[in-house]
Amino acid sequence: MTNERMPAASKVLSGSLILLLSNVTMLLLTFIAQRMILSTLTKDANGVLFSERRFVDLVVIMIVDFGINGIIIRRMVQHPETASVTLSSSIALRLALWLSASFICIAVAGFTPYSVLDVGLWCCYLMLSSRVGLLRYSIELPWRHRMRFGLVSIVNIAETVFFAMLIYFWRAKLSPTIVIAAFVISAIPGFLLLLTADRGKTISPRYISMKEIRQLVLEGLPLLATVVLISFHDKFDALLLGWFSPQRESGIFGAVYVSLVPIIGTVPVALTMAITPVIAQFAKKNWSECQKFTMTGLRFLMATTIVGSTLLSSLIPLFIELVSKGKYSDNRGHFFTYIWVAIPMVFVVYTQEINVVLSQQRKNLPIAGTLAIITLIVGVILIPSQHAMGAVITKIVSVCFAFMVAAKSLYTVMKQSIDTSFLAGVLASTLVGILCASYFPSIMSMWWSALASVSGVVISLLVTRLLKITDVRLWMNIIQARNA
Repeated sequence: MTNERMPAASKVLSGSLILLLSNVTMLLLTFIAQRMILSTLTKDANGVLFSERRFVDLVVIMIVDFGINGIIIRRMVQHPETASVTLSSSIALRLALWLSASFICIAVAGFTPYSVLDVGLWCCYLMLSSRVGLLRYSIELPWRHRMRFGLVSIVNIAETVFFAMLIYFWRAKLSPTIVIAAFVISAIPGFLLLLTADRGKTISPRYISMKEIRQLVLEGLPLLATVVLISFHDKFDALLLGWFSPQRESGIFGAVYVSLVPIIGTVPVALTMAITPVIAQFAKKNWSECQKFTMTGLRFLMATTIVGSTLLSSLIPLFIELVSKGKYSDNRGHFFTYIWVAIPMVFVVYTQEINVVLSQQRKNLPIAGTLAIITLIVGVILIPSQHAMGAVITKIVSVCFAFMVAAKSLYTVMKQSIDTSFLAGVLASTLVGILCASYFPSIMSMWWSALASVSGVVISLLVTRLLKITDVRLWMNIIQARNA
């Protein structure tokens, strides 16, 4: 490894580990809270909670996200002298967009069965929370882009602890409104703490520039269609369930979604957030190293996701018991099937982030279009008849199609020919994982079947060279260099 790559890889490793550990801690605490929520609320009440949240998510995230997270990172890395102006202006822009989106949500809620109070509270949560990536993401960026994740991680963990405590104290009277209120209250201290910790150094009204806001809007406009389409893909299945299925079915899909999505996103988010600033730096000064980092990170990410999905699939009965006290034990098929959306989804999300960081955001439009179109077609066909399972299958089919489009996009941006052996390795290892996780539990105990399934997948990863012995040596060298 070159002298230039070693410190960069070291930063990625340390940043990924910090974010991964904090995300895992938050995940465990969230499980405790979700266990109380899912075991207390009826499936109908959980359906109401899920439907209200997805409705607000669709409108607010679609408008406020604006696709500028990657643009902000790139401008801060490549123009550090104006980082304060970029950050403060992005926050001002998002506040204005959030006010507009919240007004729309509350107005629409007044003419629907949705609770106006619930909708208004969830609009506030989306602005305050670190889990969504809107306003709070911009406030955390001064630490994130310098690869200093300690304070951010501590604040996020404390927020999750506070949320779990509120759910515990209110567990006897939980309702959709109480759950949403707990989300909002738990997010406020961390939001205020990060603002205070900055002390106006990088985030302040005096740094707001209309010129910078216009620049962000101009760069973000090509991404707006992408954001709209992706939001449509992510939320439309829930809306279809609300229109054509009993609330119980929305509750089942909601339980699957809120339980699995945090797990599916833990490792990908940690690695992607740690590696994108480094890729942005290399893209500016060393294209060859940029290519190597991008593709090595992708290979490691896919291997990790396949192993994780296999392990989780093998432990589904235990997982459902832990997260819902067994209330959703009769929905094992929904949970098992949804887990495997992780493999194509991780590839798609990683590709989109790389495209934005490398100023190739227009290439995300075909990916987003594929997600939206397939979701619409398959969802309309399956969800009215298959209900929650139809929504799960819709998600998988749409993301698999997007995976194929994303693969072409990523290799085009990297200026490389499509690596068919890599893609075949992903497919083969995924099939091995599905077969092992489906077959072994029928002939041996859960824990032995999990061990056998993971062993089978690791062998498949080594055979297909999706996981290489050199990867282990690489990370060992990085750790030794850091210790030295």
